[in-house]
Formats: sequence, structure tokens, C-alpha cells
Amino acid sequence: MRLLLPSLRSRRVAVASHLAAVALCLPLNTLAATQPFMAGAPYQGDVTLGVVLPDGRTHTKTTHGSIAFTPEPNQTDVVQMVMRADESDAGASSELILFGTYEDGGWHTLDDVIDVQVQPNGQIRGTGDDDDKQFLFSGTGSATRLQLNKEILLVTEQGGAPAGTRLTFSYTLTRP
Repeated sequence: MRLLLPSLRSRRVAVASHLAAVALCLPLNTLAATQPFMAGAPYQGDVTLGVVLPDGRTHTKTTHGSIAFTPEPNQTDVVQMVMRADESDAGASSELILFGTYEDGGWHTLDDVIDVQVQPNGQIRGTGDDDDKQFLFSGTGSATRLQLNKEILLVTEQGGAPAGTRLTFSYTLTRP
């Protein structure tokens, strides 16, 4: 009795041709890892800064701002969300950096104090509570536009601002 076994070479060709056939049936975007919409160049544009005192008095000013999602050096799975508002007249800036990660087409913080989620559909939501501040985030985003509202409620008096003061940052940003 003679047993016929296919050669090793013919198995490789058969396996390779089957893999090629499967690959042709899949959409091309499933073959390569895709980045979430917020990855890439920074969003830039206007940010309206607001101070709302407990007695109702308000002060607002529009200046330049940006939001970037930047990989953390030496930590491949950590991505910073850097929110910046430049106060050019005073030569100062406001910056908040949150550490998070991309997951399932979105981004979320890796923080116990502030929880922010950027969903794959562009919805942005978040809250936070530390000893002397409460945070609220809401907005929408896409590959070319990002609208984010960030509110910070001062629970205690800070820097001359009384407890109950709200600091607001309304970002209206774009990128090419």
C-alpha cells in the first residue's frame, strides 16, 4: 500500500492561497489597525474663557487654544489629552493634561480623579472631583472639528477667587 502525502511545498502554497482568498473578502480597513479620529495633528482655534462668580458677575475673553492627543514617551499604551488656552495679553496659559488610552475606537482617562470618555461617534463626556475642585466636560468631535466645554467649580477659595466660582473653557477647534 502506498500512502500519498502532499509535499510541504504544496501545503504552503495551499495555505497561502487560502489566506489570500480570505483577505480579498475582508474590507481593506480591517487589515490594518486604524487610529481613532482624534489621533493626529492638534486641533487649534478659539477658546472662550469665562469666570462666573457666586454673586453672578461674569467675565469672558476669547483667545487661542488647542487640544492634542499625544502619545506619552516611553509608554506605548498611554496617550495624553493636552488642553491649552493661551492668554497672550498676560503672557500666561492654562493647561490641563489628562493621561488616557485609545480603546475600541475612542479614548478614555486612566485617572481616579477625572473620568473623561471620547466615544468613537464623537461624543465627549466626563466628570471629576478632587479635594478643592469639581470638573465637568462635554462636547463633540470628528477628524476635523472638536467642540469641548470644560467647567471647573472651585469648592474652596483659591487665588482670591471665592468658593463657588466657576471657570469655563469653551473650545471651538479645527484641523486640516
